[in-house]
Amino acid sequence: MLEDRLIHTALPAIDLECARRFYAEKLGLTPETESPDMRDGLFYRCGGGTRFLVFPSPNAACGAHAKMNWRTKDIGAEVAALKARGVLFEEYDTP
Repeated sequence: MLEDRLIHTALPAIDLECARRFYAEKLGLTPETESPDMRDGLFYRCGGGTRFLVFPSPNAACGAHAKMNWRTKDIGAEVAALKARGVLFEEYDTP
């Protein structure tokens, strides 16, 4: 039933302008849609018709797990490019 449906992730942000700068400066993403006051959040579109929303929230995201994942053919190159933009990575000793 749901296995063939597109999904999108919704991520809370206490400071939406700060989140907007992070996605632009660190990940190179531009919002697909946004209201003039950003009250409704920022919608971003990525490959394959996927998209995600960053919405204003008085609370930070909770949980110690990945919130969003992208598939890539060359993870080393992607990580190197993101590190060059100042993105910090945590490494875990797991298989």
